[in-house]
Order: sequence, then structure tokens, then C-alpha cells
Amino acid sequence: MDLHFDAETKPFRPGTGYITFGNVETYYNFICVTRLKVSGTILIDGEQKAVSGSAYYNHQWSNISPTVAFHHWLWGRQNIGKYSVLIYDMVASQQFGLTQIPLFTIDDDQGNRLLEITDEKNVKIEMLDTYVQQATNKEYPSDIRYTFSKGDILVTYEIMQPTEINTIDIYGLADDKQKQQFDAIQQQPTYTR
Repeated sequence: MDLHFDAETKPFRPGTGYITFGNVETYYNFICVTRLKVSGTILIDGEQKAVSGSAYYNHQWSNISPTVAFHHWLWGRQNIGKYSVLIYDMVASQQFGLTQIPLFTIDDDQGNRLLEITDEKNVKIEMLDTYVQQATNKEYPSDIRYTFSKGDILVTYEIMQPTEINTIDIYGLADDKQKQQFDAIQQQPTYTR
């Protein structure tokens, strides 16, 4: 592969990019580019083909395990016509007070940041409906409404009836020793996409 990625929106990181948990020296660093133009070539079965398309980039670094830091999170990116949206709604684990950390951006097709939310003060979250995921027996949102406000901008963003494409029962797949470790921190982690 020889691929080139050109950002069409500004990179996003909340504030310094660091999210601090409690009084201990832990951090969680996050960065995302919601829309990139991709071009280049790929080699398939000896035949080189020119390709083009779109992509996104995100990466997270931390010195704390996400299963320790977070109770749950909702994460998504969406390109809607001339707009690109990022949502990352994190809820810290019980030991960190179940603090909600919602992140939200909207960029236009010129790469201008129209809205950036990095705290819960400017967000209203309404859980409209839920469902029980069959493999994990956990309750998930099926309909959720976010209302973001900043200055004279008001945005309502709804996620309705998402389709699952992958579920990993991390706890269910763990061996007995790993389950004991999860049990010690009162966690049964799962991942649904």
C-alpha cells in the first residue's frame, strides 16, 4: 500500500488532550480528525490499483486501563453532507464518581470548526429507549438525544435504533484468573460496535 491522508477538518483534542481521573496521577489523551481525503495505490494479487476515498483518524493514549477509567462510553463519527460530527460521551468508573465527560464537534466542508463542546455544562442527555443486548445481557441505549448549546448555537443530535456490527464479551472470554481480577474491581467489560 502507498496511501496518502490529507485532513479536511481540523484535528480535535479536548483542551490539552488530557483527562484526569481523581487525585491519582492518571491521564487519558485523545485526538481525532473526523474527515480525511485518501489517495494512493494498493497492490492486490500482483496488480497495482489506484484508489481514493475518505477516512477518519483517532488515537487514544493513557496510563490507565479504559476498563478501570470508564464505566461506559459512546463513540462515533459521522459525515453528513457538508458537515462532519464527532461524539464521544464518556462516563468515568464508579471509583471516579461516574463523572460524565461529553465531547462533541461539528466541522463544515471547509474545515471550519462550527461547534466544540468539552464539558457537561453545555449538554442535556435524554435516554429515550434502551434494549438488552442478547450476548452480554447488558442494557444499551437504542434511542438517545443530545442537546448541545454554546452561545447562540443550539444543536440536537439523536441516535436512533443503531445496528450492532460486533460484540465482544471480554469478561465472558476471560480465563478464571482474569475473571477474578475483573471481579476484584467489580467489572464485567464488554464491547459493542
